[in-house]
Amino acid sequence: MKSGREAEAIARILLHDSDAQNRAQICADLKSAAKSGSIVVTADNGRQANALLRGQTFDLVLLDLDGIDDIGLPREEAMPRLVRMSGAALVIFLSKDTSVSLSVAAMQAGAHDLMGKPIEVNQMMSRIQNLGRRHGLANAFCGVPHAEERLPKPANVPANSVQPAMFPRREPQILPMWQQEQRIIEDAIAKFSGNIAQAAAALEISPSTIYRKRQIWEQMAVVRKGAA
Repeated sequence: MKSGREAEAIARILLHDSDAQNRAQICADLKSAAKSGSIVVTADNGRQANALLRGQTFDLVLLDLDGIDDIGLPREEAMPRLVRMSGAALVIFLSKDTSVSLSVAAMQAGAHDLMGKPIEVNQMMSRIQNLGRRHGLANAFCGVPHAEERLPKPANVPANSVQPAMFPRREPQILPMWQQEQRIIEDAIAKFSGNIAQAAAALEISPSTIYRKRQIWEQMAVVRKGAA
């Protein structure tokens, strides 16, 4: 959302999807899950999306990379151009291709995330809200509870009861926080056969965060090796 606008303000959303059926479904899902009163403007081709970005201001922009060829630019040039035209909006690219190379290109173009199609509404709204939280817009886009808020609450346990599972016989080794984070992320990547975009989606973080952390870990490994 633009600077100076209240976090509680109604969001303006641009949805571009070249597939009419997908566009209608995502639009309906957005209107159902987004904050009451939010405005969803749709575009069915790249040129129309380009024109809307040129003439209007949005808070959230969803752009279908599979339908921007009509802009007349190679994809690697069209992506950063569309991001620049989106101004201060949160930008999420949509694509059937969730390869590492496209994820990297999307992040380098300045997008906040890349989501694989077909879109699942709960996952989409959760990721949008996570992006909103990072940018101080937690309540702007949707009323879907944050992932942590959707976790089941533990049942009430009497104060004098003893739950064996709560007291393991041997305390697990406590690793530094960065190593625990690294293990979680690398396990997720392995689970999705190396697909960083899918791992990021499951972890509800952006692919760019994974790439950045991996670079930091590699630098730390070099430093530790040199100090050994």
